[in-house]
Amino acid sequence: MSADSVQRPSEPPISHAARFASLATAALIVCVLVSIALPLETTVAGVAALVALVGCFLVATAKSRIVVLLLTGVGVLSAIIALTVFDARLEWDQLGRVNQDLVAMIAGGAFIRGVVPLTLTQPKPRLTGTAALLRTSFLTHFFSSVLNMVSIGIVGDRLARNGKLSRNNASLVSHSFATAALWSPFWAITALIVIYFPHLNLLPVTLTGMAGAVMILIVIALWNAARRTPQELAEPGYPLQASLLWLPLALIGCVIATHFLIPGTPVPRLVLLASIIVPLLFGTVRTGLRETLAKFARVATSGLTSSANESALFIAAGIFTVGGSMLTANLPITLAGVPPTVFSAWLLTVAIMLLSLLGVHSIVSISIAAALMLFTPGSEYLYATAMAWGWSLSGATGPLSGTIIYVSQRYSLNGRSLIAANLPVALFMVALAFPAIWIVARLSEAWGLA
Repeated sequence: MSADSVQRPSEPPISHAARFASLATAALIVCVLVSIALPLETTVAGVAALVALVGCFLVATAKSRIVVLLLTGVGVLSAIIALTVFDARLEWDQLGRVNQDLVAMIAGGAFIRGVVPLTLTQPKPRLTGTAALLRTSFLTHFFSSVLNMVSIGIVGDRLARNGKLSRNNASLVSHSFATAALWSPFWAITALIVIYFPHLNLLPVTLTGMAGAVMILIVIALWNAARRTPQELAEPGYPLQASLLWLPLALIGCVIATHFLIPGTPVPRLVLLASIIVPLLFGTVRTGLRETLAKFARVATSGLTSSANESALFIAAGIFTVGGSMLTANLPITLAGVPPTVFSAWLLTVAIMLLSLLGVHSIVSISIAAALMLFTPGSEYLYATAMAWGWSLSGATGPLSGTIIYVSQRYSLNGRSLIAANLPVALFMVALAFPAIWIVARLSEAWGLA
């Protein structure tokens, strides 16, 4: 008998609703994993997400239920208007666009927590204050560039006290996370840019984004330090400690390896796969295959409700996005005559952020821009950079962005308070976006790309 199986505390009984929510989420995870090998099953995974939405809705908090109903209602109503007034068509594959990959990726983190022990002893910290904040900011950013939202749980859980994350720590983690959208090839915005601009050379956008990210991370840490009490400044942050780094590094290694082994697979699916493979291998080596599989079974049947609020909100936001995109794509408005300049591209960045503050997800904003502006040859580098910076800004400031939803729900924070904490650095980013777009435009011309 393994050490982990001895004196296991009795688990409280789980309600039928919670059991259904956990099993429905587990079914969603299986469908998303299957879609790695069978991409056509993405639509099936979308249907599974709608079933999971019902289960997660039943166990979500009252506040989350209200938001879910509003998002779902507006999305469905928008789709109905598009279908009846504008004679739009509802495509079957649109059922595969309800954030099911993202939900499965986030829920899959429960297998890491359920199998891999994370309660490790802390050595005496060698860094505190601004230095510790800089380290935490850069580590969060590094993890996020590959692991996406799973990195928030890894770093946030370490910084949390009794499951609660202070507003300053939440701001530090969320903004450092969102900044990875400026350059990481593993983020959804990069895939979206390639879809709209298939012949684009990403190098100027990536290099400028990396340079901008370094500047922004330093500003994030300095601004965060200025707002802290002496007691908060004494915190060590996320330490450079082998026992704390092996897990994210193992996950990153697994994601990068599978990225080359199965190219073209969306990164959230690769992160989900890593969230299964790494704890499975670790648990098998540590406690044996039978005990590890038993832990996986416990998580699947009762442990996937910990992310029910986030899951319900993400799926509802996906329905809202699908319906909103159907409606806006048919509106009789066009901006095709707007000339592509650094200023017009910067205005697109500002518009994406402002719309995100009003609750419009950046996917919808970019879809509207693509439908209205009809991007012309010569505008690729301008608008690709604008999209990346707008996506990053909306991630840190949008009430319906995945970042804000995940952090506020997971750590019981007020989303508006978190957005307010992120706004000062976001305004700095807005100002920095203009020279960033200008630099990308000049680089693309100098390198003969534009």
